[in-house]
Amino acid sequence: NNDDKKKIKGLNDITVSVVTWNLAESSPSEEDASFIRKFRYKKSSSPFLSSSRKRKKVKEDNAPSSGSDIVLISGQECEDIKPRRAEGRRSREFRRLMIQGLGKEYVPLALHSLGGVQFGLFCRRAILHDVESVNIGDVACGVGNVFHNKGAIAAFVQMRARNEKEGGGSSSLTQEQTSKRPATAKSVRMLFITAHLAAHVKNVEARNMDFWRIASELEAQAPPRFLPPSPQRRSQLSSSSSGSSTSSPTATTDGSYLMNSMDHIFFCGDLNYRLDLPRE
Repeated sequence: NNDDKKKIKGLNDITVSVVTWNLAESSPSEEDASFIRKFRYKKSSSPFLSSSRKRKKVKEDNAPSSGSDIVLISGQECEDIKPRRAEGRRSREFRRLMIQGLGKEYVPLALHSLGGVQFGLFCRRAILHDVESVNIGDVACGVGNVFHNKGAIAAFVQMRARNEKEGGGSSSLTQEQTSKRPATAKSVRMLFITAHLAAHVKNVEARNMDFWRIASELEAQAPPRFLPPSPQRRSQLSSSSSGSSTSSPTATTDGSYLMNSMDHIFFCGDLNYRLDLPRE
């Protein structure tokens, strides 16, 4: 199991946790998946406290907040790769463990599967109103770039960036207050990706190609207005507005524009890169 926590300054210290887990075509037990509970946001203590407990509570309030605001839980090899008409029981069980582990205070933003790859993105209910849009994309990287034994799933997430006056992660704006905010308020664009890349030590170049194929395909799948117009697109718009009849060829996307346009990228998975050293 691998997890990482990162605080996003543009969102006034929102904590993001990422989990990637290769299940080797087996179902984890509830005990194995119990670590998911540690991402839960701890509830505040009762306001009716004794003096000694109040002093302790003040110390707790000044301490760094625990728990996560956004959690990505991803899995690889959740199922064998045989063709199937319906989702397998192991995938359903893994998704159940995600939801059960995080509890009712977390809302799924994106639940998606691609072959044996599972993707679950969750948001703490208290900040759900800050989420402006969520879109999902996937890319197959298996045999012939068709089979799903290798590939990636991504979520394009746009959130409202809050300032200090709005209270950070504990913001409690009403729906009416949220709807009245200026349409030009700053937004933060985030890209969450989980991938399963080519295996075996010798296939470094194949893994590199998988990465750039994923980036390129996701750039093409980015939802409208999620990415700012590229320089090529701005040039085309400028030419058309000036009445010029010259048409530039359609620019190919290699994924670099997508990567450079994001405020934050979380790329995880069974990437299969390894040390090529003697076993001794």
